[in-house]
Amino acid sequence: MLSVNAHGGALALAARVGPGQSILLVNKSTGEEQECRVVDVGSLQDGKWTVGIELVEPSAKFWKINFPPCAQKQVSIRR
Repeated sequence: MLSVNAHGGALALAARVGPGQSILLVNKSTGEEQECRVVDVGSLQDGKWTVGIELVEPSAKFWKINFPPCAQKQVSIRR
């Protein structure tokens, strides 16, 4: 695993996958499964592809990590 967030992440995979392909991701710690979609395939390093994935159903709880709350942008309207 390279990085994760509530919407997906970046993985290092030995299997060759393509953009748009559906894969089933399993959290090894919990056994929980989550369907995801490949959104990007990067370079090959050490026999593994860098792959960007998007969770079909976003879930911050899947990774069992406490993410900080998203800061809302403040918009000011000047008249």
